[in-house]
Amino acid sequence: MTETNKRRTEITIETHSLTIIRIRGGKTNMAFCENCRRNAQFFTPAQAVLIFRVNAEFLDELLRSSEIHAVGKNAVCAASLAGYFKQEIRFVED
Repeated sequence: MTETNKRRTEITIETHSLTIIRIRGGKTNMAFCENCRRNAQFFTPAQAVLIFRVNAEFLDELLRSSEIHAVGKNAVCAASLAGYFKQEIRFVED
């Protein structure tokens, strides 16, 4: 009986995603995030759905499970979204 040498190759690919959000004619939306314990930029749920390309039901599920942070009644913490989706977000004001 012959022994077959098996060779295993592992390839690791790291990606980095950067989302730049341009805000025209105004300031970024800031509010205190209880979970982050700091002032944070926030999105409305409609904006978050568009920016992160997810459906509203999935976003609601993430909010209910505390995977992402709610800020007030109708806002989502941008930092928690970026962390969940492993993206860097930069805001640019015009």
